[in-house]
Amino acid sequence: MYLCKNGVGIKMEVLTGPKETVFKLVDVGKNDSGNYSCVYSIPRHSLDDVTGVGEKSIFIHVKDFGQANTFIRNSIVSEGGHVDMKCAAFETKTQKTLKMYLCKNGIGVSIQNEVSSEAHFTLTQVRREDSGNYSCVYSIKKHPTDSVRCTNEHSVTLQVTENSSTKLTSLIPIPVILLCGVGATVMLCRKSFRKCE
Repeated sequence: MYLCKNGVGIKMEVLTGPKETVFKLVDVGKNDSGNYSCVYSIPRHSLDDVTGVGEKSIFIHVKDFGQANTFIRNSIVSEGGHVDMKCAAFETKTQKTLKMYLCKNGIGVSIQNEVSSEAHFTLTQVRREDSGNYSCVYSIKKHPTDSVRCTNEHSVTLQVTENSSTKLTSLIPIPVILLCGVGATVMLCRKSFRKCE
């Protein structure tokens, strides 16, 4: 039995029992995309001589990246806080370690190398500009982070809000005078009014 890709033999297995065999493709890459079918011959041929298409063929499309699930504990945080995200690959059957990419609004922003199936990303000192849709993809191969593109499939939305204490101090500056003396400490707060422009 011969496995053909795009009409050319690529693998051969000798039938020993029933009239079927299983061909395994391991560590597949984008170049393995194509039309696959099986042909049978009683005399043995070299793979170079096997050409043809079986009655039933299938098309296999191999992508560079697999989709990963993205999880976030707190989707609304204040400026200056931190956010932990977890990315988990699903339906991966490779024994190789993966490269996990975190994307913001569809564009790669961070990578974790050599992970098995999960990766954790932490955003520290977040700002309002960090708000957006975050999703993850994985690959066996390493790619430049900024060239990685994600869909919003399995994405989470992060909303970074203005820190209320920062907001108050920037709106109402109150001068504080600390008066220290023997046996007493007094704080004098003075509210000043200014004309808004």
